[in-house]
Amino acid sequence: MGVLAQLKARPNPKLVLLAVVVASSCVCILAPGVVQFNVRMFDRGNDNKFLSRVCNSCNEQRLSFDDSATCPPDVFLLALVLSHPREALARATIRETWGNVTSHNQRPIQILFLVGKVKSGVTNALIANESQTHGDLVIVNMLEDYYNLTEKTLAGLQWITENCRNFQFLLKTDTDTYNNLPNHVDFLESIGSPQRLVSGSCASMRTNRKGKWQVDFSEHPGDTLPVFCKGPAYILAHRTAEDFLKLSAHVKYFELEDVYLTGFVREQHGIQPVQMPQYYRFVPWFSRCRVERLASVHHVDPRTVAQLWHWLQHPSEKPLHCRLLPSHGDVALVAPAAILCLLVLLLLTLRCVQISGKR
Repeated sequence: MGVLAQLKARPNPKLVLLAVVVASSCVCILAPGVVQFNVRMFDRGNDNKFLSRVCNSCNEQRLSFDDSATCPPDVFLLALVLSHPREALARATIRETWGNVTSHNQRPIQILFLVGKVKSGVTNALIANESQTHGDLVIVNMLEDYYNLTEKTLAGLQWITENCRNFQFLLKTDTDTYNNLPNHVDFLESIGSPQRLVSGSCASMRTNRKGKWQVDFSEHPGDTLPVFCKGPAYILAHRTAEDFLKLSAHVKYFELEDVYLTGFVREQHGIQPVQMPQYYRFVPWFSRCRVERLASVHHVDPRTVAQLWHWLQHPSEKPLHCRLLPSHGDVALVAPAAILCLLVLLLLTLRCVQISGKR
């Protein structure tokens, strides 16, 4: 076929453009109701062979703290935000946004930051000054390192159980996570505020042997990890947090903090996890539009946190495409519009094929 014949066989550009527009519209309608981060719950039971005492410096050592943080006499939800000393901007943003919520439904809320130390004396001095200024930093005397997160989290549990004796629930989270604390309170009230609880985005996964989260066979020979709740945001009841801290002295140390605490330690405890609704690993564009419904979103920078918070306070200032979307996220309600969209797209595609065939 010559060049001219090939050109004649090309579909009408206007129809192609229209098809692209309709396809984009279909995505806009489909995504909010369909793309949900849901996982299937299952557990392997208490058959793991991971129980032993190996890391005396991690499981038994009582770390010291330099802090000026205090807890009020009664806290319903205590958010402990794990933070690196150099994440001052992220902490400042959280204080001015989602961390600025102090109560919901007459339930007191408190936020604290857990930070370690670095080799830079200047940074450590800045952290000490920030702690004195805001009074919300728990500074643990250990060097910051990603692979020290388990030890750091256990240190946070140690400090909280010793200094915040009247909290009911603990939200362990990170500085790169956006949390809607009132939604967490509503969720806890909806399940009856149990005295024992582990909740988050919980599932099992295959054991990685390569990459950032690689696990050596000597650490865990199994092909799958126990069901665990992802580290960016999970909730422990007060009594559960105390139980986990005590049990950690008898469970082999594991570098992946969330797998260790809400996986191996939880299995030894015998408690089953409860799924946290509206948790997202990332912040897709449609969940930005439904910021009122979100509970926790991971992988957000300070600018995105500020934007989500602004839209939560001023819904009328959301982008136009947000205001055009339905306010619900139920697949049953979105499906009719999505089916219609797909039918129109199919008809346009068939029309393009017919025109191409005639040429």
